[in-house]
Amino acid sequence: MRCFSSAAKEENKKAISNYMTKVELEDFVREAFATYNQTFYEADREYILRAWWNLLKDLDVADVRARFLKMAVATRALPTPGMLRRAVVESKMEQVPPTPQEAWAILQRITQTMNQGTHQTSAIHPVVSEAIKVLGSVAFTLSTNGDREYFMGIYSDRLADYLVETYKVDGGVE
Repeated sequence: MRCFSSAAKEENKKAISNYMTKVELEDFVREAFATYNQTFYEADREYILRAWWNLLKDLDVADVRARFLKMAVATRALPTPGMLRRAVVESKMEQVPPTPQEAWAILQRITQTMNQGTHQTSAIHPVVSEAIKVLGSVAFTLSTNGDREYFMGIYSDRLADYLVETYKVDGGVE
């Protein structure tokens, strides 16, 4: 991974306090299935619980339940354990990384204020900073549609690395 590993890991650890137990997880999964009127087959119990456990075991059950309730009123299908994990982790982030389009807009705003002589240093997300560092001073000359696609490709690669590290499950797979 690039330079995000320690920063993302610290942000993730800071955000997550108490790990759930297997009993709490099973209660939650059964409740989640019932919420979406899905049948929880006892024959598949071990596989279903292992899939959910491997992705949610290092999260606080209260945080998982709270985020699930918010998702349940907005989605028609049962969220996957991965979707739920991402939602919980993102809810604990101080600053969610911008989308590639938002990152492009940030770069354009920085370039414009620099060219006008009104640029003031402000905090930008580390992924945007990393993409700008990769491009060097060329970053501030990008303006065409092709340039935008080029920048967004570089940014997307850095974003993917950051998110893999941020969403990583502590404790591995069982």
